[in-house]
Amino acid sequence: MVGTLHTRFSERTLDRLSAQLMARRDAICRCLESLQLELTDAAEHRDCSDLLDESSVDDADLGTDRLLLAQARRALASTTAALERIADGTYGECATCGDAIPLVRLRALPDTRICIDCSRAIRKHAPEHEDWDDGWTTLI
Repeated sequence: MVGTLHTRFSERTLDRLSAQLMARRDAICRCLESLQLELTDAAEHRDCSDLLDESSVDDADLGTDRLLLAQARRALASTTAALERIADGTYGECATCGDAIPLVRLRALPDTRICIDCSRAIRKHAPEHEDWDDGWTTLI
């Protein structure tokens, strides 16, 4: 199942982390599918809401669904990237400083790409930066 065996982790540990990431990826895909259906339904029923003067409520729901869809897409990309790091042998290496990410952090946040020290430093210097994500993006 695992492409490259990391010397830092046992094959069993990597298999478990990989399984956790694949389960997360599958759940996110189901979430994406559901949100996409909601958006499609909302667009189809938009003409009816205009007649009933419910457009402001529908617009708010549509905006929320779009935000959730964007968040789900980011979570899917992050999870897929983590699976790719397992395959290429770089999983568990901090993308910022190159240090090893502790296994306990990877078990809690299997798609994280940075260590806790770098995460704290980034949060300290850019707490409002909305594009920044250290792996805490979770939908499930």
